[in-house]
Amino acid sequence: MDNQVISSVDSSAKKLFFPGVPDNLGLYFGSGCISYLGEKLNLLSGNGKILVLADPVLVKLGVINPILEGLTLAGLQYEIFTDIAPEPSDEHVNAAISVAKKINANAMVGVGGGSVMDVAKVAALCLGTGEAPETYLCPPASSATAGSLPLALIPTTSGTGSELSSFAVINCDGIKRAIVSEHIIPPLAFLDPELTVSMPASVTSSTGADAITHAIEAMMHIDATPINTALSTGALTLLSGALSKAVSHPNDLKAREDMLVGAALAMASFNLSGGLWAHSVSYVLGKHYEVPHGLGCAFGLTPLISYNESHIADKLDLIRRTIDPSAKSASAAVKAIFEAAGIPRNLKDYGVSKDRLHDLAEEMINDHPRPANPKPMTAGDAREYWQTMFNM
Repeated sequence: MDNQVISSVDSSAKKLFFPGVPDNLGLYFGSGCISYLGEKLNLLSGNGKILVLADPVLVKLGVINPILEGLTLAGLQYEIFTDIAPEPSDEHVNAAISVAKKINANAMVGVGGGSVMDVAKVAALCLGTGEAPETYLCPPASSATAGSLPLALIPTTSGTGSELSSFAVINCDGIKRAIVSEHIIPPLAFLDPELTVSMPASVTSSTGADAITHAIEAMMHIDATPINTALSTGALTLLSGALSKAVSHPNDLKAREDMLVGAALAMASFNLSGGLWAHSVSYVLGKHYEVPHGLGCAFGLTPLISYNESHIADKLDLIRRTIDPSAKSASAAVKAIFEAAGIPRNLKDYGVSKDRLHDLAEEMINDHPRPANPKPMTAGDAREYWQTMFNM
């Protein structure tokens, strides 16, 4: 199949490349594109019953009403499932699986941020293969295989890129564990900026920082290729120009669309290489301080860029020029974006205890190692890294 990079659907919705799926499915973006959900989902479900996984706050606010109306207009019956926590566990996945089996669901829709979409991806995988989530998450973990239940994902935040991600992160045995497989990338997704305008400023900034981290870590990764460079710089062009606008003017649909598309491009790059120490920082901070994932990445990213400067100077200079040619360094350029978006400056201001830094650094390097970082990090380097995050 020849995959078009961008092809017109109509004046309000466009289709992004989505390798490996039929041309009548894919990743759609544009204001109002959610109106295509019912039509496309019918192709996946065979007019069967749909389980809709959604953030309970979105249900309460009525954000998902246009989605439900579209399903009804398409003649699709649905059940809503909202038992999903910000840091979901295998228990939440099993609960979703139980409801899907009870209603004999033929397909699933995930609406919300990364937590909802990750639960939907793992539940769809398990419903398709007949395996329990622990099979793929808890040691000794099995590799994910083809056969997921048909799934459509609809992000209401602009950062995780989960709708295009080959990753899903779920707590199992009290530890964040990841499934990494192309088989959990959904065949259908919609990036509708109208669904993101209700996002609070703090969530907009945090998820935006997550997307920027995906783009930059993917490009810094030792396995990065020119394709990563193209995807990451494209993502950064959109994200750097839109984040502060989306935070200060939440109804700016152009900024919201740029954030959604930029996050998808960043995740496409991230899929090809992977994450580095800023993500490890986020996992540790999230465990001990309940720091939102994107904010944890923001704390780790700018000092990581500086740390890697001696090994990938040319690449980082391209990042600098992509974001702001007048900036003194890539780290300074990213720091300016985060400050404009109202992201906290350092761990000290956020309330992390100085006497915990040594233990946090040790946990990071032992539990979340990053051998693909361009500059190797020793235990001593890790302690200095956390000290820098504390004092920035």
